[in-house]
Amino acid sequence: MESANAEHTHENQDRKLRKALSTWDLLMLSVGGIIGSGWLFAAYGASVLSGPGSIAAWVIGGRHSDIHSARLCGTGRDDT
Repeated sequence: MESANAEHTHENQDRKLRKALSTWDLLMLSVGGIIGSGWLFAAYGASVLSGPGSIAAWVIGGRHSDIHSARLCGTGRDDT
């Protein structure tokens, strides 16, 4: 009896979660996805203008990001 009641409770919670997003929320999620993919078009435009140099810039920028991320992770480490 108790497990059937628990399943019913979970089913009600799932329904609440499905109805939690409003039309405005869905619209903003869509707009965010569209704007978020804009960096791909910017990278394409840069590669057209600069040619193979843009690939080198992406590699250098990625390595730069890796180094600084590793340094930030190291500052939060507890060495006691």
